[in-house]
Amino acid sequence: KNPFIYAGTIVLLVIVVVAFVFVPASGGALGGSGGGLTFGKYAGKGVTYTQNSYFANQVKDLNDSLRQSGMTEDMYQFYAFQVWRGAFERSVVRMAILDAMGKSGAAVTEARLDEKITELPNYQEDGKFSLQKYRSASLGEKLRLRNDLRDDMLTQAYYEDVLLGVEPSSKEIAFVKE
Repeated sequence: KNPFIYAGTIVLLVIVVVAFVFVPASGGALGGSGGGLTFGKYAGKGVTYTQNSYFANQVKDLNDSLRQSGMTEDMYQFYAFQVWRGAFERSVVRMAILDAMGKSGAAVTEARLDEKITELPNYQEDGKFSLQKYRSASLGEKLRLRNDLRDDMLTQAYYEDVLLGVEPSSKEIAFVKE
């Protein structure tokens, strides 16, 4: 009977439909590509949680670590925050390292990747590399494995060469001696 109430109801209905139908269908605020959840960005690339990703592995590792240290899920909010925040931070640091290594021109050869794959326990049979086990893996699994190994090797090289390989200056040595 009141035109203002009628118009307000229509506007509210439109807002509800947009918020609960169109936004989730288009991916929403947390939506990412490939069905994952994007928690932020680093250098224009999404920090996305997807199955078998580095982020997902960090969530699992941190969960296991906190459980082993005696933290119970009674403090669920604090526990969840620690796990997800830690995994996010580790993922961003890894992305920054890979970005720095890419800009420096560092690379891993295909021959070195092949060598590393032959050392993986997933493809071992009687202590030796099994070509049959490797061939039975899906193409997607092989590609993911190669990319993960490449990233792991570049990250390890960064830590060994860049962080641990830096010689202290003479001023630093003098300061420590004092």
